[in-house]
Amino acid sequence: MDILLAKHAGYCYGVNRAIKMTLDASEQRGGPIYTLGPLIHNPQVVDKLTERGIFPVEDIHEVEGGGIIIVRCHGIDPKVILEAKNRGLRVIDATCPYVRKVQNKASLLVKEGYFLVILGERGHPEINGIVACAAGEHIVL
Repeated sequence: MDILLAKHAGYCYGVNRAIKMTLDASEQRGGPIYTLGPLIHNPQVVDKLTERGIFPVEDIHEVEGGGIIIVRCHGIDPKVILEAKNRGLRVIDATCPYVRKVQNKASLLVKEGYFLVILGERGHPEINGIVACAAGEHIVL
């Protein structure tokens, strides 16, 4: 049986960018770094990052002041970023630029008075980030 690998197989741009940002921060820091949730949906990569001193946490309060926290590819509620900065954490925002574009558009549409219909898995981090940015009337389907 022949197995063909697609020419463009592998991680998307946003994931490659987030991994590079995280590894660069790790090399500069020399100490533990934390990601808010797993950086990407790939347990093998998360394990490799953990071996390098990059640990996923579920809440910014798990990180001591002065620590570095990296926002995962899926993005988060902008209020969480502000709270992290106010707690003295250094925030590296690795939100995928395409996800950020959707978050910004959701925010704009709600400000213009639109009712937002979001298609996606309720509770998924990316959807949660979009909902938080929309901060208005919406439904998730």
